[in-house]
Amino acid sequence: MMIVGGGDTAGEYAYGLIEMEGMEDCVVTLNYRQAEIKRMNPTNTEMCMKYLNNGKLINKLGVDVASVEPGTERAIKVNFTDGTTGEYDRAVYALGGTTPKDILVNSGVKTGEWDVPVYDEKTFETNVKGLYTIGDVVTDQGSIALAFNHASDAVKDIASKLK
Repeated sequence: MMIVGGGDTAGEYAYGLIEMEGMEDCVVTLNYRQAEIKRMNPTNTEMCMKYLNNGKLINKLGVDVASVEPGTERAIKVNFTDGTTGEYDRAVYALGGTTPKDILVNSGVKTGEWDVPVYDEKTFETNVKGLYTIGDVVTDQGSIALAFNHASDAVKDIASKLK
């Protein structure tokens, strides 16, 4: 599983998956374009740093996603701007503020009006199998509570597919 983002939603997704009962074998990567976590509240920063430091959360900070394509061993292959790649069963874009059109286009995500990604309204999975998007990326309501609800639906769908 790869989580893309550097805010609270991304952090809670990342360590939440690590701590989720029944997900002990889930390998989680946190990807954020900044080299350091700066946008999370202190509690989320502490939790992410704990798991980054002990190796339970794979560190992919300081690098951007260049593109996403079908994987050979996993559902998706992610090409990073530093020339590295990774394969993941699922990826979640937990990005807020404004829709990150370039990332969506480079990842093959279909967009509709106002560059909002096309996604399954029950699971938040995009047209790219295994790639989810939630929160401000799919709504203009700017509600962290709404993003948490989206995250819950997406994680339930992800967990159901990993069993």
